[in-house]
Formats: sequence, C-alpha cells, structure tokens
Amino acid sequence: MKNKIVRRILAVVAVVFVIFLGADTVYRSGPHRFGDRTWGSKAHRTDFTVYREAGLAVWDGTDPTDAHNARNWLFMSMPVVAIAMAPFAMVNVFWGSLIWYGLSVLMVWGSARLSARLARQAIPACAVSEYWLTVLAIVLTLPITMSAIVRGQPSLLVMFLVTGSVACYLKKRDWLAGFCLMAAITIKAFPALLMGYFLLKGRFRMVIATAVGSVVLLLIAPSVVFGVRENARFLYKWTERMVLNAYSYEAKQGTFRDTFDGQITRNQSVRASVTRLFLWGEDTAANANTGGRVAFAINLALLAATAWVCRKGKGMPGQPLTALQLCGVIPLMLFVSPLTWNHYFAVLAIPLTVGAALALTKTDTRVQRLFQWGVGGWLVLSVFSLTTRFVRTFDALLVAALLLWGAFIFLLARDGKGSTPSLV
Repeated sequence: MKNKIVRRILAVVAVVFVIFLGADTVYRSGPHRFGDRTWGSKAHRTDFTVYREAGLAVWDGTDPTDAHNARNWLFMSMPVVAIAMAPFAMVNVFWGSLIWYGLSVLMVWGSARLSARLARQAIPACAVSEYWLTVLAIVLTLPITMSAIVRGQPSLLVMFLVTGSVACYLKKRDWLAGFCLMAAITIKAFPALLMGYFLLKGRFRMVIATAVGSVVLLLIAPSVVFGVRENARFLYKWTERMVLNAYSYEAKQGTFRDTFDGQITRNQSVRASVTRLFLWGEDTAANANTGGRVAFAINLALLAATAWVCRKGKGMPGQPLTALQLCGVIPLMLFVSPLTWNHYFAVLAIPLTVGAALALTKTDTRVQRLFQWGVGGWLVLSVFSLTTRFVRTFDALLVAALLLWGAFIFLLARDGKGSTPSLV
C-alpha cells in the first residue's frame, strides 16, 4: 500500500515538473507572437531552431549544411538529419518546439526504461525492481537531460538511439540495432566508436547491419531528396567542417573551427580538458599542439585499457559480461571525441543504470562500495557542474565519467574470466 502511495506521489511530481519544464523550454524558443502579443525569450536560446532551419532548407531546395538560426548557431549534422527535421518546418517555432519537447520527454523515459530492463538482465542479483531502476535512471541523468531539453538539443535522440541499439543487440536484433546505431552517428559522430567493440569481438552481422544502415541513411535517402551530386557535395562539406577541423589546430571554416576550441569549458572531452591545462599559463599554438599530443597519448591509454578488459568473452548477446563491457565502452566515446559538450553525457544512461544496480547489489561489498562512489560521485559532480561555473572549469563532468568508467574497468579486469562474472 505504501509503495502505491509513493508511486502516485512520484507520478504527480513528475507531471508537475514536466509541465513547468515544458513552459520554460518553449519560452526559451521565443519570441512567439500571438496576434498583437509577444511571449517568450527576446533572443531565443535553443538549438531546435537550428535544426528547424535545416528542415526548412530541404523544402526551399537550399543547402542545409549552411543552415543557421537567428543567433548564428550552425547546423552540424549530416544531410539526412535535415530531411528528418523537415516536418518541423511545416509548423511555426512555438508548436515545433512544443512537439520537440514532448518527443524529448518520451526519449528520456524510453531510454530510462530500456536501461533499467538491461540492468535487471545484466545484474540478476540486484533486488531492485525495474520500476525503481527506471526512476534511478531518470534521476541520475536528469542534470544532463534537463539541460539538453530546455536547450532543444538532439543529444537526447542520440541517447535514445544508442540505448535502443545496445538493447536490440543484446536481444539478438542485429539489423535494428545496426540501423539505430547508424542513425545516432548521423546526428553526432562519436557513437561510431561502438563499432570498434563489435569488430574486436568479430560480431560481423552487427557490423554489416550498421554498414547497410550507412548506405541507406548517407547515400540512398538523401540522394532521393537532394540528388546524387548535391548529396555528395553536402557530405564533403560536412567532412571538411566536422572532421578536418576537429583534428586540426589551424583555423579553418571560420565559426566551425571555433566549435572545437579547447578553451570552451562546456567541451569536456579529454583533448579539450588537457588543452585547457596546457593553455592555462600561455595561450600559444605550441602549447595547444603539446596539449593535443598529451591528450592523444591519454586517449590511447584509455582505449588500450578498455580493449584489454574487453578481450574476454565473444560479445555474445544475452550475456552479462557483454553488457558490462559495453558499459565500459560507452563512456570511452565521450573521452576520445574532440568535441564533447555537456549534453552529450546523456548517452551514459546505460552505464549509470547498470552502475546503480551494482551499487545496490550486496553480493560483493568491495564492488558495491566502488560503484556507490562512482555513481554517487557522478550525481554530485554533474549537478554542481551544471549549476556552478567554477566547478565546470575543472572538468567535473569528465572526472565523474572517468570515475564511472574506472569502476567498470576494475570489475572487468578483476572478474569475468568466463562469460558470466561471479558478481552477477
């Protein structure tokens, strides 16, 4: 009876919170005009309008890769994403941002449900129900997802697609998993690192499924809309701006080069963090290059450590070891990417939920405490990082993600000689 009352109270709180958050989100996308009245932010603060402009370019027959909103924020995804956003250009910004908000809430809820279900399967010894693991997943990711929602970020779609891809793979639905993974890559490129795990494990069906998805999403679908030549030109421009700029210290393509500026504290990648450290005393190209080389060495070490602990097993779907290894690989996507904005960390939904399940599992006190520190540290640091600028300056989100990653690496290195670690 008490459990039912608590659930009802949580449901009421959630509904009220969603309503107020929705009002704030739509307000930020303003100004909105209703006849003679104007409501909303005077200078809108949302990325949704960037993607809506890209969708509008599809209808107008112009170049979506040059799309930008009134604040000159730029469209940085692949051409097929502009096609997907075209329906939002059919309605005004008010209704479009409201619909996008509703979809974003559903993405958060769906990702939490999938993560909780996966955690229950990966950690059978965990006595916490799927309902409460879902609540934990929402709470642990809330500092990130709330920020992403009000800013109209597509990172929540990336979170949902990556979570769905992993869930489908573990249920032996390789073709759907591959398509979801490729769809996530078209929005933000960093999920492509997951392919390294599947290649390492020889899961070629998953690799082929993702490759087929890339043909459909990168070549066939956009070519039908834009034409083969125009699509090829758009893809080349995206590669030049988002790949060459990302790994070059020389200024190219103007504002797109500024996107990868390591001095912007919202960029919490290893490279950006180390670069800021080397530029602390003197902002010079030599220091930036030195920082880049040090960051490369650190990322190489992180990759090597993850590959070493993932050598065990064959990556078979349905095995707890596979889920735990994927929990170690997912944070790595954020470390090695040259661009890791705060809202990208929403993709940690699965590792955080599985980590919470391990923190609540009493079969091994040492591991339980390790994950209590890892998950608890994440929650504290993520809250302070997004509310206190001083804390963010010291890369709190990156440190929190490294703590979580380290907990999984320790567990995998200590255990898991077979297909099932003794803990689970």
